[in-house]
Amino acid sequence: MLEAGGRLTMPESEFYANIIRTALDGFWLADTAGRLLDVNDAYCKMTGYSREELLQMSVRDLEAAENAEETAAHIKKVIAQGADRFETRHRRKNGSTLEIEIGVTYSPAGFRPARCNSQATSNIV
Repeated sequence: MLEAGGRLTMPESEFYANIIRTALDGFWLADTAGRLLDVNDAYCKMTGYSREELLQMSVRDLEAAENAEETAAHIKKVIAQGADRFETRHRRKNGSTLEIEIGVTYSPAGFRPARCNSQATSNIV
């Protein structure tokens, strides 16, 4: 929380973690191999998977528009460029697909996994 003067009343990392956790857009954090390291509640709702299930998965498990080689090449492109924005489809737990817009940022400083913001554009059954 913020005080009236704009000062944080909790540690900064906790403040930002709460923002991501409660965001209406889906969010996930992945390493450079595409393994999911963190997801927010909105992405869980979008896909129908629990947080625990998603943390056992990788981007390749969810990607419905690209094969594994294309996804690996896309990850390399993001690392090389530092960021990307594109539309794709992810698989839901029930087998349907979800059209989403992805905005992803990569920072090579230390261990900074890719951060991905997912916004549903429409539903495909």
